[in-house]
Amino acid sequence: MLFGRIPKSHLDLIKPNISQCVKDKQSLQQRQHDEHAKPRVFAPEDPVFVKDFPSGKKWLSGEIITTEGPHTYQISLLDGHRIHRHVNHIIHRSSEPTQVLAPELDLLTGPSESTSSSDTTTKYHMFCFR
Repeated sequence: MLFGRIPKSHLDLIKPNISQCVKDKQSLQQRQHDEHAKPRVFAPEDPVFVKDFPSGKKWLSGEIITTEGPHTYQISLLDGHRIHRHVNHIIHRSSEPTQVLAPELDLLTGPSESTSSSDTTTKYHMFCFR
């Protein structure tokens, strides 16, 4: 140590300190995530759609009953069943209940074939990720 600093040598150029670089990249990633992330919090009696795993693509209507953990909820379905789901498998819905939501919920399907070519271009750009 020289004046409270570690002197650099030629070996530092050969084997740089990677841990500081990793910490900087992780803090940048965390900061960018925090700027754009939306909180996914549900309250009891919130109307929701819940992923139905046996069918694969269907969403069932339900209502939040309780919070079981920071990311887990107990949901009452319209048919009376109670299920547990992670917040990743729950989405908000409007108050009018429907039993099953068709696959129209899939946002990555792209434009329909019944639109004109100018409409198709604008709709297609809405679904492209950059």
